[in-house]
Amino acid sequence: LLRDYEHNGEVVEKFYKIGNNGRCGVMDGSGKVLIPPLFDEVLSFNNQHAAVGVGGKFGFSDSTGKIVVEPRFDEVTNFNDLIAARAHDKWFLIDSQGKTLSGAPVDFLPVVGNSGQWFADGLGPVLVDGKCGYVNAKGELVVKPQFLIGSPFHEGLARVWDGSAWRFIDRQGNFASPERFASVSRFVDGKAFVTTAGPLYALAQSKAAFETENFVKYWKESNTRKSRR
Repeated sequence: LLRDYEHNGEVVEKFYKIGNNGRCGVMDGSGKVLIPPLFDEVLSFNNQHAAVGVGGKFGFSDSTGKIVVEPRFDEVTNFNDLIAARAHDKWFLIDSQGKTLSGAPVDFLPVVGNSGQWFADGLGPVLVDGKCGYVNAKGELVVKPQFLIGSPFHEGLARVWDGSAWRFIDRQGNFASPERFASVSRFVDGKAFVTTAGPLYALAQSKAAFETENFVKYWKESNTRKSRR
């Protein structure tokens, strides 16, 4: 499964990777082949474009299989107004034509889902000098780097880790509420699953200070390993 789309909690559209003789393409949930097996790999499918691999490098094709961004990157997020791409262990921000943007310098890319989703609600999380902030479609920093971890926006809110708890921020980078949580999910149809910081959570924090630096280091290393698979 490359991507599924939800509406009111129901999955309404799915896209799958298909293969034939070592080549990969894309099929929708009805079984219709959208992109025939032409490529060495397909990473994601979004906005009628696929992230495709040729010779170990990745770029993008349209829904007919025509290459629109030449495969020259080691990793890419899914197709959107703003795309993050990695080459030679360095991250770049590019537009939908593959043009490199002279926006914020990016040290590392925070959480990216299996579908390659990263840029959402007009913003994408980036790490700059070890802190997470958010860039707009032009690659400009619009929420200054200040969080240890940040997730993509969904329904106007993003989950961030401030070093001791999970919180929600709005598109201006302001905390949406004073509430602090032990764990959070993204918002779907106006609701999110959360757990509050109870006694056991407080004990874990006081015993090891949640080992914040080690936690962030582990998180970075885990995501780096995932991106190189």
